[in-house]
Amino acid sequence: MIEGGVGVYFDLQADQVCQSVNIHTPFAAYIVITRPSAAELHGFECRYRLVVPTGFESMVFRIEMLFPHGSIGNHDIYDVLDDELSVGWPAPVPGSGENIVL
Repeated sequence: MIEGGVGVYFDLQADQVCQSVNIHTPFAAYIVITRPSAAELHGFECRYRLVVPTGFESMVFRIEMLFPHGSIGNHDIYDVLDDELSVGWPAPVPGSGENIVL
């Protein structure tokens, strides 16, 4: 785990970086700041791109996307495979060195 890093993980503890699932099986992925060095955070911006085999793009679907800490921002995600997020929080989230699930 990288101190002060940002990554995509498949568990809330930011330990699992890879996951295999059967077709049509829902799974969760989390964007996590690992051990932030900042005293507080006010939000985040990121871009994601899902890579799937050619011809299978229509097989990808999202059940839900949750934003924590009473977040505000562009919650309307238009492209399941490639989009940008810009999310802020109404009050700062303490950095404190503990992992923060975005």
